[in-house]
Amino acid sequence: MRFISIPHLISVSPLVPVCLCMAAGMVVSPYVCDFIGIMPLAFLLSWVVLVGLFLNNYKTSQTLYIFIAYVLSGIILHGIAVRRTTVRLTGEAETYSAVVYSRPAFGSRNISFDIIVQTGTLEGKKVRVFIPEKCLSDTESKKITGGTLKIGDGVELTSMFRVPCSSSNSKFDYAAYLRGRNIVAVTYVTPENIKRLETYIDNISFLDEMMLYFGHWRQELFEAYSDNDISGQEGAVVMAMTLGDKSFLSSDTKDVYSVSGASHVLALSGLHLGIIYALFSFLFFRKNRLYEILSVCFIWGYVFLVGFSPSVVRAAIMISICSLGVVAGRESMSLNSLAFAALIMLVVNPLNIGDAGFQLSFMAVGFIITFGRQAIEWFTPKFRMQHRLFVSVWSFAVITVAAQLATAPLVAYYFGGIPLYFMLTNIVAIPFASIILYLSAGFLIIPFARHIFAAAIMYVATLMNEILGTIASFPCSYIPVGDISVLQTVLVYIIIVCFLVAVDIMARKFICTDVP
Repeated sequence: MRFISIPHLISVSPLVPVCLCMAAGMVVSPYVCDFIGIMPLAFLLSWVVLVGLFLNNYKTSQTLYIFIAYVLSGIILHGIAVRRTTVRLTGEAETYSAVVYSRPAFGSRNISFDIIVQTGTLEGKKVRVFIPEKCLSDTESKKITGGTLKIGDGVELTSMFRVPCSSSNSKFDYAAYLRGRNIVAVTYVTPENIKRLETYIDNISFLDEMMLYFGHWRQELFEAYSDNDISGQEGAVVMAMTLGDKSFLSSDTKDVYSVSGASHVLALSGLHLGIIYALFSFLFFRKNRLYEILSVCFIWGYVFLVGFSPSVVRAAIMISICSLGVVAGRESMSLNSLAFAALIMLVVNPLNIGDAGFQLSFMAVGFIITFGRQAIEWFTPKFRMQHRLFVSVWSFAVITVAAQLATAPLVAYYFGGIPLYFMLTNIVAIPFASIILYLSAGFLIIPFARHIFAAAIMYVATLMNEILGTIASFPCSYIPVGDISVLQTVLVYIIIVCFLVAVDIMARKFICTDVP
């Protein structure tokens, strides 16, 4: 990898330092805003911008002031987002009406679903509802999760709102996770305090109305899967891969995918959208501006359908940028494009900065663009044309290793271990995931042949689960690393980057390349 100076990086990828500065501000925001406050920071930002405007003759100083302004902007945006999701609660039970916003799902000790409150102290806000399983009979549990409560239904609840809290024994910040989804409170309800009402969609934004519409459609697809015997843990895997709902997965299945290194297959991301985009390309042979517009609309429709997780939104933005690049005839898959996607997501929802999925997704793609491309460019264009099979295998291996190195420190930090056989797992999981997604598309597009597609989907999913289960049972398949700190995680990333730079320098000395 050629060393790039900061001025050159700014000129080639100007959004990268902007994104990094804003992200840094959002990271430190919880500490700074509590100590200083948002209004003094806003005044300081105005002063920094004003001073920066008068430094035209001092480019270095002006650039520094611009970066400071972006850091302050990140701090302020994050602080405003936290305030927006912080509410004052009365601490008393109240009766209120609401609209069901998500499908009721089983947890370890309860059934949970999200609502948008229509009346009461939290009018217009999202709340997560928990129904303790001990309060439910088997019949009531099946009724609630099996369709008695559906997305878009009106309900009347009587309960007390509580502030979300996180476990001190876990690095997963559950309260921040809920805030990132604009859920401001939680509440515990017993079945007798839930009544059905007619649905009135008041105090709901246009985006939430769209999400309710697509959510209702998603629930119909769940029912279509169930009606065609796509069930069990094989069906749970299919629903996670195609509709983004992992609530059906058992802890054993999650462990198998985690230990084998296939968790990314269950989490909708660029892999899945790339496969869907390829399917769309196959169905529409003629590629022109209309095709690119339709493909982007199709991709964003799918994003609405699966619920706007950070990784799938990032992938959709990147695909949109690529489509615009194709129309304009320009290079679009770059660090600048990735930074642009990150900036959009952080400005729209600054709380994304603390989401593990957001961090893993951008880190993986950043390493692939930066280091993966470098390794492929070790070989001359002539060599790549003459040895296409080797280059294809090499590209797959490089992308897999780059993504694994990018995510391994974060995975170790959040989950306490690293899968060892990730290369073998990807050789199995990616083709199987592609087949399942293509078959699922056929299942949805051709209703009269659904039973045939369902049988094929179940067969492929069963085979994939069995193979991944075998890989997970291999000796030393998962390396526990214990509890590591943020500082240790950062140091590991520094070591990895230095190692990759050293490997690149050595490779360019011994392999003929077209890049000096």
